[in-house]
Amino acid sequence: GDVLKSSDLYAMALATQSDTFAKDDVIIRQGERGDAFYIIESGTVDVFIAEQGNEPVARLTSRQFFGEKALMSEDVRQATCIASTDTKCLTLTREDFVRMLGNLQDLLNNGKQRPSSSWAPTRVETDDTESTD
Repeated sequence: GDVLKSSDLYAMALATQSDTFAKDDVIIRQGERGDAFYIIESGTVDVFIAEQGNEPVARLTSRQFFGEKALMSEDVRQATCIASTDTKCLTLTREDFVRMLGNLQDLLNNGKQRPSSSWAPTRVETDDTESTD
């Protein structure tokens, strides 16, 4: 089931900011500390993992997201995400997420007890079992 209620999604939407990235802009870089989560509004983003070569392991488009691990921890990014077209994203910082909703791990642990919401972004699965964050 969904982890967030509709009211949680509304609160998240209020805390997001809209960021634009030009084609070839690096949005997140593998190995850097993560502190933001991105939902693609328009455009495409290619996902690269250094250990897997120079070809993208995934291509993300509108309503897909990346950087979600930044909401759970301050781990370093596991992939580099580069805008492959002019791209517009909704961005939510970890600080804002925690201030509004608390720790994401707590939400995930209690998610089965929460009612489902009507909308949630989607995420592409890659052949790699690692997150694209």
